Amino acid sequence: MGIAVRSFFRFLCRSSRGILLLAGFVFSAAMNIAAQDERAQPGESAMIYHLAGKDFTLTLHGEQTVISREMVGSGIDLERTGTVHTGPGTFLEIQLIPSGTVIKLSENTSLIYNGFDENGKFTDLGLLYGRVLAVTGNTEFSAGVRSLVIRSGGITTRIEDADVGVDYFLESGNTSLRPLNRVYVFRGRAEIFPYGRSGTSAYFGGAPSLALDVRECLSLDISPSYTFSEKTAISRDIVNYWGVHYIAGSPPQPLPDTVIAADIPEFSSVSEQVLVQPPATVISYTPIDPVDQKRPASINRSKNICLATGLVLTAGALGAQGFFHYKYSDHAEQKYRNLFDFTYPVLAAGLITTLVGIVYNPPSSRK
Repeated sequence: MGIAVRSFFRFLCRSSRGILLLAGFVFSAAMNIAAQDERAQPGESAMIYHLAGKDFTLTLHGEQTVISREMVGSGIDLERTGTVHTGPGTFLEIQLIPSGTVIKLSENTSLIYNGFDENGKFTDLGLLYGRVLAVTGNTEFSAGVRSLVIRSGGITTRIEDADVGVDYFLESGNTSLRPLNRVYVFRGRAEIFPYGRSGTSAYFGGAPSLALDVRECLSLDISPSYTFSEKTAISRDIVNYWGVHYIAGSPPQPLPDTVIAADIPEFSSVSEQVLVQPPATVISYTPIDPVDQKRPASINRSKNICLATGLVLTAGALGAQGFFHYKYSDHAEQKYRNLFDFTYPVLAAGLITTLVGIVYNPPSSRK
């Protein structure tokens, strides 16, 4: 084997064609190694590096693990499809490596890390519930190539060179019993797309996306029948919240020189409101007279009584027949035979009453 290899290399070195083949082989191998190295680059890992609070929950491959602050130590690698959940009073910080982008999770927040999308060139996160703040990392990656996507409740927020907050939770006083989406920009720009729907552009009034600039806040109420959006200035409450709960840990890579601006104005009294709604479905109904509202209940009650009475009479008659037939067969006494015959009218009455209860269908019980 060794002799054959040495002979092959002598052939390559003695002929011009062999030299070209060898050079091509070396160049191809080098390019392949470089391509593999490039694919292993940015956005392929996420590290949990700071925990404020007692502990948090990590779910991976169907297994749930409670991780304390001591266990975080120098950092925990977050694998693809890993879901983290913070409880009351717990805040978590994650850094994407090597981009340097930092994701801050508020308390009572659930977030899934979907890894790096090679086709779209973005890191994919899913906000299942709660509130997060994304602070972009090192700017050595050009805009549109290394971006961050946060999916929440029917929308996708794409962030490139920006610091953006995304909320998806039930607000106090919300009567719809649905979490509301809210996206706000402290620096840079964000783009919001519909996600997970057929004919998605219709929900944004035919527009493929909605743009959000610095100091703007977009609130979205999305249901199967409509989407309501309201664009305003960032409220002072949001600024104060992230001012108090800003990034507190020391990430593995340097944090960009960015802070939440303290001069963001109060909630603007002038807002832009857009109501996008598919064709309305007309539902006809007949108003109910308050006087008649008690009638269906009494009718249903009569039906139930009729059925119950019929079943009791039928069951009782059959049981009595069985007992009297046993006594008559055993003792041959005529009185048991007479009592057996007497149960026939009772059985007939029970069957008729049951049949009436089944056939009689009052308006309130019709489907």
